[in-house]
Amino acid sequence: MKKDQLEFVAVLAQDYPKQGAYLIGLSASRLMALARKAQNDATALCNGYIQQDEYDKRHTKTSQKVFSVLSALAESVPAKFEVGGDPRGYCLKVFMPSGRYNTFGGKESGYGVPC
Repeated sequence: MKKDQLEFVAVLAQDYPKQGAYLIGLSASRLMALARKAQNDATALCNGYIQQDEYDKRHTKTSQKVFSVLSALAESVPAKFEVGGDPRGYCLKVFMPSGRYNTFGGKESGYGVPC
């Protein structure tokens, strides 16, 4: 794993201390895979490989999967996230319960999930 991916796992562990290491690792891995999927879909749309309606379908499906992962992780904390393009390269941003962020916009911009 890269440094930013390891940091993401550590951040999840700190923000969701009641969850076990297995669930934290699984959730981090799944969220990073979904971030890569969102990035690939956005690139395909930008390069004309898919049409907007196909992108919208994929975007909705990815959002549902992200919600599912975060809901299992957070239990009582509402899952808040944003799937979409970002000039800093984050296609998935999670809003942590602690307000922690790694983006330039502060906690209002969330924590960018590494791809």
